[in-house]
Amino acid sequence: MLIRQTFLYLPAQLIGPALQFIAAVIWTHWLTPDAYGALLFLIAGQELIFVICLSWWSHYTLRYIGAVGDAEGQRRYLASEGSVLAMTSIVQAILAVMILATLSTKVTPELVAATILYTLTRSAIAHLSERARASSRIELYTFAQTAGPAIGFVLAFVAIAFIAPTAENALFGFAIGQTVSLLFLGRAMRLSFSARTLDRETLSQALRFGIPLVIAGIVGWISVNGIRVIINEVSGAEAMGLVSVGWSLGQRLSVTVAMLVTAAAFPLAVKHLHDGSRDESLRQLANAGALLFALLLPTSVGLVLIAPHLIALTIAQPFQAVTVAVLPIAVIAGSLRNMRLHFSDQAFLLFERTDLSTFVNGFEAAAVIALCLIGLVFNGIVGAAEGCLAGSLLGVVVGMSLSRLRFGLIIPWGHLARISIATAIMALAVVLTPDRDGASILPLVLKIVNGVIVYAVTLIVLYPSFRRSLRRLSVFGGAVT
Repeated sequence: MLIRQTFLYLPAQLIGPALQFIAAVIWTHWLTPDAYGALLFLIAGQELIFVICLSWWSHYTLRYIGAVGDAEGQRRYLASEGSVLAMTSIVQAILAVMILATLSTKVTPELVAATILYTLTRSAIAHLSERARASSRIELYTFAQTAGPAIGFVLAFVAIAFIAPTAENALFGFAIGQTVSLLFLGRAMRLSFSARTLDRETLSQALRFGIPLVIAGIVGWISVNGIRVIINEVSGAEAMGLVSVGWSLGQRLSVTVAMLVTAAAFPLAVKHLHDGSRDESLRQLANAGALLFALLLPTSVGLVLIAPHLIALTIAQPFQAVTVAVLPIAVIAGSLRNMRLHFSDQAFLLFERTDLSTFVNGFEAAAVIALCLIGLVFNGIVGAAEGCLAGSLLGVVVGMSLSRLRFGLIIPWGHLARISIATAIMALAVVLTPDRDGASILPLVLKIVNGVIVYAVTLIVLYPSFRRSLRRLSVFGGAVT
């Protein structure tokens, strides 16, 4: 079931992020470092605004909407949803302006308008995509994840290439694409702003469940984006732009890889719990954790090995030196954090102990900020990134330990060992692949293809049951314990 659902969600998890990666690379060739830094900072700012204003409702939706089967319950939810979106839009606009005020670059009326429109449309789509996922409407989830980024990417590129290479033009392009996507998505999902009465019971339950996750989300945002804030304040917008390339690409890559599994995994664990099978629910988390590790580990190791070659071929020259140093650190830090968020922390959500999620995220955020500042003092931008990595590692240790002790989270050690062996063999194959021409893409492609083939073959050898029956497959070999 997990593998099947993962493949159904695959287009949504690949198309949108792929366009974001392409855009992030292209912007380095068109934007100055300070404009690039402002653009990525505002995009990250939208994520923070969503966490503050709307994530509590989306978390409630993901956790409980599948259990609302009667027509009256659906009616109350939809009536409340329209009101929640309408009221939080006002707060989102205010917060968007406040985030703009923290930038060390010039803020124009056009940049204000673009930021507000981008923020409102992106937040609404993010929520509706979660509602589609919670209801297993994979086609709408796929549309929500892909249509806006696709249309927005085209419009943003046109605006930057033919009007002016500015952050506001890029944001306007994405905002217009998201608006088009939102109009269709809202109609398909019966989104209505006509209702002005919140259902108190629904709202109360959503707030009780979601508010601790809002706090966790805020401190989680600090863990990921605190380095940008610190460097912007200490070293200025240009330095923030230089570090943002490697940091943003590394973090987004790890998030994308994680979502290949997690989009399908958590709803299945919730279903098992609703069916009364606590053990099966925990086993589902363990299977998802093993599959997540099987994707994140080789991705991180492989990117570390090919980063200099890849960056030389794709990133504009002014950004290259810092990106070569920061990108491998960022992808490892992001992989560690996503392993925690989408494996051990899922137990906190599953058993409704969101206060523990808040604690772990708070611990990690404090560690990341403290170690980032120490690293910045001793080793500049690269040291700041290394400090963030150390903080994320501490967060993983605390999160895994707490989930194991409090809820009996199953750590699939056998799977982790075999995946690590396969990754080590893959790394050896990548290192031994000839790389005579660093200016050509062919050796890079050859390294990647060899690594993928060697990794896949090694896993097949280590998991004999994979060859016998895909139908019985749970995580690379069925219910292996």
